[in-house]
Amino acid sequence: MYFNFKVAKELYDLDPIEVLYILLIRQSTIELDYAKSAEDLGIDGARILRYIDLNKKGQKRLNKEGTNLLENLKFVRSTKDDVVIADYLAKEYEKMDKQVGNKKQLIENIALFRKHSSLSAKGVFVLIQEFLKDDTLLEYSKRADYLISKPQRFENKFDINGSVLYQFYLRNKMRIDEKIESL
Repeated sequence: MYFNFKVAKELYDLDPIEVLYILLIRQSTIELDYAKSAEDLGIDGARILRYIDLNKKGQKRLNKEGTNLLENLKFVRSTKDDVVIADYLAKEYEKMDKQVGNKKQLIENIALFRKHSSLSAKGVFVLIQEFLKDDTLLEYSKRADYLISKPQRFENKFDINGSVLYQFYLRNKMRIDEKIESL
């Protein structure tokens, strides 16, 4: 299982040991009682208390916010900027009465797109804005998550060459690069 500790620090101000403690609480059972006290592990318990509740037996369990935190940290190589770009794209697609699709996959695909295209987050954002201005291409793009990468058959591997957005970038590379550099 992959957890993005950089996102944990940037978005939630949690150190890796605190994230591991929260994960330990999630996996804790009666016979696996490692997670007795955050202080025993040298952790400032005040920062992570908001993610933990006690059940009826007095055992520590993750609350909904803690469960959501761990889900949000599973994004592979994503950053705060990737989440912002995904939120923007989702909002724009909803305005057009189109489907957003799988939001978690969208965030992960934006991060992978950024890596494979060698564009900065600002560059990806500008590219998406330019794509959304082209009405002829929007007709073929029914789902936001498929704009970045549409899975082929049962494989869920990211393929930048199959990306509608990347093909748009290659066709308009000079114009988009100039726009990115001017910002």
